[in-house]
Amino acid sequence: MNRARFVNVYILIPTYLFLAVACLTAIGVLMSIDEEKYTPLAIVLFCAYGILIAAMLVIMKFPLRKLALKCELARYDFDDDDAADKEEYIFEHDEYAPIVFRKEGLYVDDKFTWYNHMRFYVAASHLEYHVGIIIMIESEKFLDIVLPFNRETRHMIQQFGIQVVNQHVFDYLVNNKKEAFEQILKHGKIV
Repeated sequence: MNRARFVNVYILIPTYLFLAVACLTAIGVLMSIDEEKYTPLAIVLFCAYGILIAAMLVIMKFPLRKLALKCELARYDFDDDDAADKEEYIFEHDEYAPIVFRKEGLYVDDKFTWYNHMRFYVAASHLEYHVGIIIMIESEKFLDIVLPFNRETRHMIQQFGIQVVNQHVFDYLVNNKKEAFEQILKHGKIV
């Protein structure tokens, strides 16, 4: 759980709920004592409740998204300036034996597939202030494979010259990391 989600779940929402219940309870108690005498105060409390809702929405939209952006930028590192070339890249997968990427192609369960017989996509999403970036690999010979987008997968794609279907998303993510993460947190994808 990153800091933005922690602040949202354990600080903002309980504070909002406490203040909302306190405000509505105060209105109920005052109106049961004397309706005519406390009507102006009840209206003021209702206005305070409305301002509380508006403030909560503003806080959740802007400052919390900036905090999430800072946390997620620190979590992802795909700068490959110091990454060394490898002959093969090996990734573990739940449904297959280790998946091996080599210059000539991909080996899944010791079955060889050329890179041009597969489709590579970069997909991005966000859930509760977490950015998720993956490489999806589609092929007719096996089920879809999902790999994390990180320094190693980025370097592998560039080293082996693997064609990515949405190359513009890959390039934008690599060259404009902060702007790409802002779009993912705002829209759920890179637009």
